[in-house]
Amino acid sequence: MFPSDLMHWAALNFTALFLDLWLGKMKVDTKRGDDKATWAWVFLVGEIFKKHGQAVAECLPYLPGSFERPPRNPFEKINSGYKAWEYLIWFYGMAPALLHTIMPEPYYTHFCKAAAAVRILHQREATLQDLLRAYELMNEVCAEFETIYCEHKTSRLHFVRHAVHIASHMARDAIQHGMGSYLSQWVCERTIGLYTSLVRQPSNPYHNLSSQVMLQAQLHGLYARAPELDPRPSPESRIPDSGVRLPHGYVLLHTMERSKSRVSPEQRVAIADYYERIGDHLAPDWKGRVRRYNRLLLPTGQYARSAWRESVKELHKLRISRNVKMLEGDQFTFGEVLFYFRLKMNRKTRTVAMVHMYGQPNGDLMRDTYGTYYSCEQLPILERGSLVVVDYSAIQSVVAMIPQADKFFLVEKITLGAGFLGGIMEEPQPEPVDV
Repeated sequence: MFPSDLMHWAALNFTALFLDLWLGKMKVDTKRGDDKATWAWVFLVGEIFKKHGQAVAECLPYLPGSFERPPRNPFEKINSGYKAWEYLIWFYGMAPALLHTIMPEPYYTHFCKAAAAVRILHQREATLQDLLRAYELMNEVCAEFETIYCEHKTSRLHFVRHAVHIASHMARDAIQHGMGSYLSQWVCERTIGLYTSLVRQPSNPYHNLSSQVMLQAQLHGLYARAPELDPRPSPESRIPDSGVRLPHGYVLLHTMERSKSRVSPEQRVAIADYYERIGDHLAPDWKGRVRRYNRLLLPTGQYARSAWRESVKELHKLRISRNVKMLEGDQFTFGEVLFYFRLKMNRKTRTVAMVHMYGQPNGDLMRDTYGTYYSCEQLPILERGSLVVVDYSAIQSVVAMIPQADKFFLVEKITLGAGFLGGIMEEPQPEPVDV
């Protein structure tokens, strides 16, 4: 059996179904007694949709560059070639937070269930417990769809598109075939684009295409046997000579300071706490000076930057990439990297990051939205524990922390696994070697 296509289902078909309902674009079967005035789920219209579109557009500076194509204002651009990446980030990443209190119940809770399941299905790897949760959530989504949208009326039978039926198969396919990010149409679409670009002869295009495919297959076989013959630059070749290669696939990168700078009293306390955690102590005569670095290349191909250099740029010129997800023990935490630096301890040099931590999420929101709306505050910088020094290897990925009133909401790149598979590195931006 062929696995289901996660790309077109999640990013286009399933999304289009909900949008047609919320925008009131679904066909009304008046012959069987349906009345559009009774559609309580039509809310994303007029000024509400306009404000929502503006809110989506204002999130742009807070989405890291590794998030592929950021979503444009859907109110203005949804009919102008809106891309699958844009739908994924907007609909399943940002919408649970941006539509909270705007979208009526029970439709909002129903949507959060769907978003939670879709996020699990896009992971690079998942436990059986995760997939069973996605399976249960999708089964509830399908059953509740007929109750809250169709209301078991034959006049709304056309609401139940194929995207609803196939939703319940996605988690089961992942168990049988593997995670959808490896098997979906993303790879096929890229291959189609590649081979199309190679066809330059207008005459006899199919013979030309066959010849190009044969040539590429022969070259790939040759490069697999003799990698040194491959003329294409490897991701590692893009790492500058000034980069410090670290274990586990991390690389510490410029910009770096020419001379050391003094840390603040709060940062000095955080460094002392770090020494204590690893069973050492900070020398009493330590001068409190470190050489700061700006970037850390992660094994995921993302560049985790720092507030040290990003804060000197104007917001509209940024794609903020200094917020990170960290793994300490068996618990994930989130923080804003202020800078990276290196410490000499017991004749060894440790690469670490100074991180301004975010607090715990709102538990009620996390429960009510099935984990799709992670809302938290950033700890006051003078509060003990707000600044933490962590080992570089604790940083797992770059995330978006988007301001919302006096809090922040989290957006992770749910398709990180698809990019990770190909060894793709984020396109680096020009940076000075030292300042």
